[in-house]
This record gives sequence, C-alpha cells and structure tokens, in this order.
Amino acid sequence: MHRSRRDARLGGRDPGGAREHRRSTWTPVTQAGSPTPRPSPAPAGDSGSGQADGFSLNVSNFATTADYQTYGDSVSAALGGKQCVIDVPRNGRGAPDAAPASIDAWCNPPGVAPGENPRIGADRALAVGTLWIKEPGASDGNCRDGEPPAGQFWPDYALRLIQQRP
Repeated sequence: MHRSRRDARLGGRDPGGAREHRRSTWTPVTQAGSPTPRPSPAPAGDSGSGQADGFSLNVSNFATTADYQTYGDSVSAALGGKQCVIDVPRNGRGAPDAAPASIDAWCNPPGVAPGENPRIGADRALAVGTLWIKEPGASDGNCRDGEPPAGQFWPDYALRLIQQRP
C-alpha cells in the first residue's frame, strides 16, 4: 500500500516503521518482616509506581498464592488497576509456623516447599502470572552453621524444597 494511503488509513500512526519502543517496568511491593500480606496497601505516594506497568508480590516470601492474589487486588486498586505477578518458588506450604521475628520465619526456614509451577495467565485478571523470581534453592543467608551466603544456590536446600512439595 502506498505510504500516504496507509498513513491516512491509520490516522498518521506508523505501527510498522519508526515506532517508539518502551521498556516494561514492574515495581516490587515489599513488606519487610511480614510473612503474610498486610490487610491494606500503603499509599503509592512518590514511589514512582504510578509509571510502572505492574508490580510483583511475595518475592523471597512464603505466603500462599491465594493470600497474595487478594492482597494484589487491594494494591492494584490503590494503583489504578495495575496488574501483578506473584513469586511462588517457596510458598507451597504457606508461611512457616514460627514467630515472625525468628530466623525460622525468614532465613532458609524448615518446612517450606515450592508452590505451583511458574506460568503466565493466572486465574485472576489482575494476577497475570505466577513466577519463580527467587530461584528455588537460593540461600537467604548463612543464618545457621553450614548455610551459604545470601543468594548462593544451595543444592541441599533445593533438594529439601522439592522433597517437601505438596
């Protein structure tokens, strides 16, 4: 098709030519020291989340996917309908049964297991995917004797997670 005809048909837009490319931006929503979602999201304020395409939840945490889908709906409403992804590599059994401030609540806790397999297109419109953002088997830190530093892959921990998977 001749360029001027195509331009007229598309109202001057150029979908195949020199179109603007923009990086997708996702903002993590963190809840320091909280093994489960808070009942209501903090206001977005000047966080820059208004320009993000979406947000991630539960990264390096253990709360269930269902808990974070509900929480994600609240955060999404506060952010004008943004979509989210939920980190699920260690939430198959939910938050550890330990005092929230104890090492067993957050640092390579016993009894945790991988959640569902990663996928895009989750069951709820606002939670567009469940991902393994934190690699299953990555250490939270050397909180007990013999544990590797934070972020280091730990084969024994990975095996323990797999063996405890529901």
